Amino acid sequence: MAVMIPEHIVVGNGVTESERMIFDKLKRTLSDEFYVYHGLRYLEPSRAHEGEADFLVLHPVKGMLVIECKGLGVYRDEKGQWWRDQPHGRRERMQAPEEQVQRHVKDLAEKFRGPLAKSFPVFRGKFPLVFGWALAFPMAGWEGINPPPELEREVIFDAMALSELGVHVQRAMSFYARRFDGELPRMKEAEFKRFCREIVSPEFGIVSKLAPMIEFETQQMLRLTEDQTKVVRQIQANRLIRVEGGAGTGKTVLAVEVARDLAAKGKNVLLLCFNTYLADYLTQTVEPWTDMAGSVQATSFHKLCGIAGTSLGQPLAPPDHEAGLKAQQNYWIEEAPLVLLEAIEAGKLGGWDAIIVDEAQDFATFWWEVLKAGLREPAQGRMVVFYDSSQTIFEHGSQVPDYPVYMLAENLRNTRSIARVLLQLVAVEMESHPGCPTGEEPVIYQQQSPAKTRKQLTELLDNLLGREKLAPHNIAILTARSPKNSVLEGATTLGDHTIVHQPAQWSQGLLHSSISGFKGLEAEVVIMLDVNAEDERCSVNARYVGASRARNRLYVFAKGDWLAPKS
Repeated sequence: MAVMIPEHIVVGNGVTESERMIFDKLKRTLSDEFYVYHGLRYLEPSRAHEGEADFLVLHPVKGMLVIECKGLGVYRDEKGQWWRDQPHGRRERMQAPEEQVQRHVKDLAEKFRGPLAKSFPVFRGKFPLVFGWALAFPMAGWEGINPPPELEREVIFDAMALSELGVHVQRAMSFYARRFDGELPRMKEAEFKRFCREIVSPEFGIVSKLAPMIEFETQQMLRLTEDQTKVVRQIQANRLIRVEGGAGTGKTVLAVEVARDLAAKGKNVLLLCFNTYLADYLTQTVEPWTDMAGSVQATSFHKLCGIAGTSLGQPLAPPDHEAGLKAQQNYWIEEAPLVLLEAIEAGKLGGWDAIIVDEAQDFATFWWEVLKAGLREPAQGRMVVFYDSSQTIFEHGSQVPDYPVYMLAENLRNTRSIARVLLQLVAVEMESHPGCPTGEEPVIYQQQSPAKTRKQLTELLDNLLGREKLAPHNIAILTARSPKNSVLEGATTLGDHTIVHQPAQWSQGLLHSSISGFKGLEAEVVIMLDVNAEDERCSVNARYVGASRARNRLYVFAKGDWLAPKS
């Protein structure tokens, strides 16, 4: 079935019975490669013209078709004037339906052209899909020997076409493909999904415009499904709650939206996470929220500890490498949080109405008592924690507070093929969102010597960045080890491709990061290196975290069976 946005419509409030008939038939007679939008409203920028397309049908190869739907019968006289049937045998003069739908097509193509040029420079300003229009009359039948000069039979869907409407839609799309002598414009699946998600936009309700975690050239949009919006409301009804969900179920999206909603209601909110780079992302996200009645402070737990030390005039002084790893870990797990508690008790920090924590599985148990002390009214303040126990890869003695739990079970990030692999790694209650594409199966390479692996990796990158037309910031290279201990140790380039190690530098080259350093982030393509189930640094959870960062494609360089549990 086609992906319908919205998923259901009901007659009334501007929705006609004829539109419902076309909606149902499009849904049932087109495959899930098609995205169908009903009642797409738009404001065309050059003329400030408002319009609403009854149906917009999109396919990455077949193109874009706008369908104008008419209810009762219509009639065109020999003078070219169109009339609409009315009750009791009356007829009413009407605008030519092909003029209406032609205007919608031109307006939407113009509306999409600017964002396409910014988000997809590879198209060089050209519209990347065949586009055209059709007329639907589901309650009327074709009469007449020939269509008028301005119409063709392929672009008219009457009542007789309903049973095989999907076939007729594809014929109409093929009709407009005749305009092209050579290769037809088309989109790759990943490009098509981004086009629908970022430019056409209606499948997800836009919650807030987010700056990327790093300096991307292409901006991302943070969106919520209708179900997630309901979750936000349900969370608001609980003062203390934990939200559990597998990778890709939208935990960070929900955490941000809960923070925004509370701030809009005048609350002062602390939005925390564990990963430093995720904290940078959250900070960039909330920075534009200057018109809120309340406020949101976004940071990582240990950055907050640093702020606490500065407020006390006692900057943090962690042990150096000579003190040993155990001493360093003890400082960040035990001592730095005590500095935060001291600052809260001294009135230097705290006074939050709500504390929202993402990546809660990485928080040490006693940190929760420190954070509770920062609530303005501990007996009335809110604590909302989001976590995935399968993403626990640090040894902090973590235990999420035993609050009432809400389960997220729908994967919104990964293709179905990647999501299936995730479920082979960990036992998580999770299924793919209906709008997620099937995608390609992960590609597995048997990792060989460093020289051979680098050669294979370079060839893969040449293909992705060359023929596949991806940009470096679409790709993340992850390893369970630190980059300096990986198969790419010391590498600054791979072939003609620059390697960088900080997300802030991602726009300048291919990012090579540890899995732990990339937690909370994502990329269209993830390449995992040095995967070895026998290596304690490459635990099942670490492999799960790494693989789940991939939205569209996943490549794994592994020694042995990368899905096997550690023996």
